[in-house]
Amino acid sequence: MSPTRNCSICGRSTNDFNYSVLSCNACKVFFRRKCLQNKMTLPSYLLFTEQNKEKCLGLVIQSLQELDNDRKNYLFNYLAVAEKDPNIDEIMKMEKIEYIKKSRDHLMDFNSWAFHSSVITVDYMKKFAFVNLLRSEDQKILLKDCYIKLGAFISSTRAFNSKREALSFPDGTDLLPKTEWVIPKISPSLENRIRCRLVGRLRELNITNEEYLLVNVLIFCNPAISNVSKNGKFLLTSYQQMYCSALLQYCLLTYQQHGPTRFTDLLGLCHVIGKHFEDVIHYYVLLQLNRSKVEVKKLVKDGIEAAYKV
Repeated sequence: MSPTRNCSICGRSTNDFNYSVLSCNACKVFFRRKCLQNKMTLPSYLLFTEQNKEKCLGLVIQSLQELDNDRKNYLFNYLAVAEKDPNIDEIMKMEKIEYIKKSRDHLMDFNSWAFHSSVITVDYMKKFAFVNLLRSEDQKILLKDCYIKLGAFISSTRAFNSKREALSFPDGTDLLPKTEWVIPKISPSLENRIRCRLVGRLRELNITNEEYLLVNVLIFCNPAISNVSKNGKFLLTSYQQMYCSALLQYCLLTYQQHGPTRFTDLLGLCHVIGKHFEDVIHYYVLLQLNRSKVEVKKLVKDGIEAAYKV
């Protein structure tokens, strides 16, 4: 008899593998009954073989595109219902985020856009199967670590597709807040790096929509995130390998002999995103040191301050 191991989701004793993850029957049933009802893609779609790779790749990209279309619809056309200034913990506790239709003449400033886009990004991440399969504590750690970084990548891709050189919110509002200083106290070069570095790299790569969708999920499907449990790392590793396989297959099918180089270049975007995030942290530290009157919503502040706790 083989030794009993533990379910990577709930920790119960099991030797079963379901959808490529060590998991008990109860978690398998939960995945089938709950996740599929919410249009989450079965991980088996990500099990690439030589015979089915093109079909699987198409299904993966289709499912990612549907989630991204849903995200864009809420970003452009709706507003999250929030009676106060909720922090990330309060947003994560919501089983379902409520939205109302945004009127065409509704005006938004830096603070309202920063809050709204952060809510949309967190809600988008929560719709992925592997996020829902994480234990509650691991889910919190992953979301807190990644939603600002993911939002920056999404916004940079939107700027690239719109043929803009700098990051901004959808209506053109600057991604950085206006300060009260007549004479700037923060280096313009730092501000320009925040606005332009990531967009510039996407332009150099001339990233495709399919590549954007696959890199998007790899940004937060990351077992290297600090303080994630052993079971959480196992689950994230399984999904990361499958999404990496999908990206590699896309690169090989699209670029043939240049596929491996393209694959490496795309994974290198995670390093550029990390540098962008370091600049954002530096910027907000300088705001505090110079006693700026700029106020940011708790949700935005939580995403930035999460970096200090790593």
